[in-house]
Amino acid sequence: MATYSIASLSWIDPKTGLPEVDKKGDPGPTLVKNDVTGGRLYRFANLLEVQLDISSGAIQNPRFTRESGMYRGPSYMGLDSAPVGMIGRKIIPAGNNAVTFKQIVGCRTESPEKIGRAVGGAVGVGAGALGGAKVGAGIGTIGGLPGVAVGGVIGTVVGGYVGYVAGREVAELATAYPPIWTELELTVNADGSTSQRVISHSLFPSMTFYALRAVADSSASNTLFFREVFYDGVPNLEKWKKKGWGLANQIHRSNATEGNPWGMEDPGPVLGVGKMSTHCPSGYECQK
Repeated sequence: MATYSIASLSWIDPKTGLPEVDKKGDPGPTLVKNDVTGGRLYRFANLLEVQLDISSGAIQNPRFTRESGMYRGPSYMGLDSAPVGMIGRKIIPAGNNAVTFKQIVGCRTESPEKIGRAVGGAVGVGAGALGGAKVGAGIGTIGGLPGVAVGGVIGTVVGGYVGYVAGREVAELATAYPPIWTELELTVNADGSTSQRVISHSLFPSMTFYALRAVADSSASNTLFFREVFYDGVPNLEKWKKKGWGLANQIHRSNATEGNPWGMEDPGPVLGVGKMSTHCPSGYECQK
């Protein structure tokens, strides 16, 4: 049995000036597997790890390992990010001489919305409750002093609820961010040689791609990965905010790509996650 691994790490460059960045910037020229799976150094990582058997010069039983998948670092203020759709995987045999593995993963930060809902809700409650209390108290004067008290309580509750909903909608509208994602490919030949690449990825953030130069047992925690590709996402930050939504090109997708493979739309004023065209990227197999 032989194990092979490649990985991409997506990270926010301090040059962006955003409230939350990866302070060390580029994760570096080399990493060990524990760096990839440890939830540090990045926003998220795509680890493509596979196993296969080679017997008499033929590849047999190609498969993804249990550790192959997405690893997420904490978002702003330590809040969790959220996966987008399902992880897409595909195995493409070329007879017994070679096999290609593809994997696509994505997630998106929900910190701005979560914080915005809380802050917006609190502000809305305060403003709504104050206004509601005044209105309720005014109505309550019809029934004298007891009516003022009862009317004030009713106005506070009703006004507070209305203010909370309004505050959440305003906060969400102002702060929703598109998904970030990467699509990787690894080909293994029967002689043990490999080729690998990043097929496509989101416009933002920055991304570093790693591969192995020599394979012994790439499932080991101290396996050394070497940097092969670096992508600077800083120039595309504003473009990503506007064009990271919607369905990405499904046929000739390559390099930094507008949209996303799940077709997630900008939620706009609607609270919650934006609608998706599909939970499984086109051309891939997905498991819940």
